Amino acid sequence: MATFWYQLFSKRWLKKEVIVWDVSIYYVYLPATFIYKDYSYCFTKDFSEPYAIWHTEDCKVVPAKMSMGMAMLYLPFFFAAHILAPYLGYAPDGYSQIYHLAINICALTYFIIGLVYLRKWLKRYFSDITVAVSLLLITIGTNLWYYAGEYTGLSHTYNFTLFILWIYILEKWLERPLWKYTVFLGLLTGIISLTRPTNTIIVIFFILWQVNSWKLLKSRIVFLLEQWHKILVMIVFTLLIWLPQMIYWHYTTGEWFFYSYGKERFFFKNPQIIKGLFSYRKGWFVYTPTMWISVIGMYFLFTHKKLQNLGLGIVIFMSIFIYVVFSWWCWWYGGCYGSRVMVDTYFFCVIPMACVVEQVVQSKKTVLRYSGLFIGAFLLFHSIFQTFQYNSSAIHSDSMNKTLYWKQFFKYKPIQGRDSLLTPPNYDSALKGLGE
Repeated sequence: MATFWYQLFSKRWLKKEVIVWDVSIYYVYLPATFIYKDYSYCFTKDFSEPYAIWHTEDCKVVPAKMSMGMAMLYLPFFFAAHILAPYLGYAPDGYSQIYHLAINICALTYFIIGLVYLRKWLKRYFSDITVAVSLLLITIGTNLWYYAGEYTGLSHTYNFTLFILWIYILEKWLERPLWKYTVFLGLLTGIISLTRPTNTIIVIFFILWQVNSWKLLKSRIVFLLEQWHKILVMIVFTLLIWLPQMIYWHYTTGEWFFYSYGKERFFFKNPQIIKGLFSYRKGWFVYTPTMWISVIGMYFLFTHKKLQNLGLGIVIFMSIFIYVVFSWWCWWYGGCYGSRVMVDTYFFCVIPMACVVEQVVQSKKTVLRYSGLFIGAFLLFHSIFQTFQYNSSAIHSDSMNKTLYWKQFFKYKPIQGRDSLLTPPNYDSALKGLGE
């Protein structure tokens, strides 16, 4: 409900500010295919800058920068908007207000699905009060709320849900490797990897989920070898999801596989992990301090009677994920609120977080319970206030620093002289791996 209210409050769809910047590239496959029949994207040539679609002056066919995974997730909502547009008085052009509203509803739908399955998963191990508090902390207490309620077209809310569904089905498959679970896993792996290729890292959980010893590792490897034929079927269904992308690349470039990011690349020999986690520009722990609860919770996860087998896999996955995403040339990921790239992993963060919450709510020590309540309430208030700070430009999208952060701390509006304190990143230098 809070997220629905947030969408109403922001009114981005009324101002046609949903399908902009990166989202406009995720989305462009849909109007290009179903309305304009134009992969030169010249139908965007009169659009303003936020509709950041690149096209050649002579309108040659060119590949879109981002892959089409998000367009596939938008598709049912795009069709609904396109059908309803003329009946509701909107232009059926792919970009009138109703299409922006459709993306808002799309994000909210995936968000709700994710929370429903997350709650089902958590309730197997934790009490109702622990689950409720944990869900509140991981949503409104983090920047997930911003991407579900404000910048709804970006991939992170969707990937949050896709990760939850993937693990949910994986557990069923590991218990009973039925063909229906095999197909679902293949399709989910396909859409996860097509939506954000770096998220393919999640497949390491085939080996590491619920594995924390050599004995369990050997047993898992034997199991996977026995199911080789079903794993092969998974790969087939994963490639089936990728097939439209491959056909599109072949049509626009003549190649079945194409790297569409040009000079943008990873610098694996120079990852910016410290900055990615602690920088005032966009550090994860700085702008999402609720995640410190998850860090503390790793101790309780490793000692939890029912969940201790998850600890090692989560640590390995998160370590690899952090290394990869902060090796990207633009480790701060452009103008956005907090470390948006980490939102995808919040399912794996809420598990240790719930372990801490459980310790607090079940404690017989009044001081611990009230201290936990105070800290939790403060983190929720801080997250909500900071989200609205970002909306009011009190927190800059990519040019914050330590001095400005503390001068702006708990001040809703930008302070006088804010612009003179900004530290803009050097995008050209970062693109060469020389730092920002």
